[in-house]
Amino acid sequence: MPRPTSKFIARTLALAAVFCLIRAAAAQEIPAGALFPLTDVAVLDGDTIRADVRLPYSITLEDREIRAADYDAAESSRRRKTVKVTDEEIVRGKAATAALKELLAREPRLFVQPPTGKGQDVYGRLLGTFYVWRRDGTWLPLADFMRQGGFLR
Repeated sequence: MPRPTSKFIARTLALAAVFCLIRAAAAQEIPAGALFPLTDVAVLDGDTIRADVRLPYSITLEDREIRAADYDAAESSRRRKTVKVTDEEIVRGKAATAALKELLAREPRLFVQPPTGKGQDVYGRLLGTFYVWRRDGTWLPLADFMRQGGFLR
C-alpha cells in the first residue's frame, strides 16, 4: 500500500476540521445574522442597557440605549406610564436588573443583533436581541436567561 502524501494528509485534516465545526454548530444554536460587540456596558434595567456598539470598519455608536426586542422584563420603577406597574412587579424588576448585572459581571462579552424590522422604539432607544458569549465557548440568549429566572412581565 502506498504512503499517503502530505497533500492528502493536509486535505484530510482540513475536511475533518470542517466536519468538527459543522458538528459543533449543529449541537449548539449559533445566532444567525450579524452580531455586534458591546463595550462600556451599563445595565439600566432588566431589558435595557447603555453601551457602545462596535460596528465594522472601526465605526462605534457611542453611549446608546438599547432595549431588548425579544423580551419584556418586569418594570423596576413607575417611569413607564403606558402600563400599570404594581409594587410586586417593581420588586421583580429590581431583581431582574440585579441578575443581569451579576451575569454581565461574570460573563462580560455581550453582543447585540439588530432586528429585521423597526430599529428603534417609541422612546428612541435602539432595539436588538442580546447574546452573551460565555467563557465556555457557548452563546447564551439573554431572553432565555431572563425567562428561566422568572424576570419577564
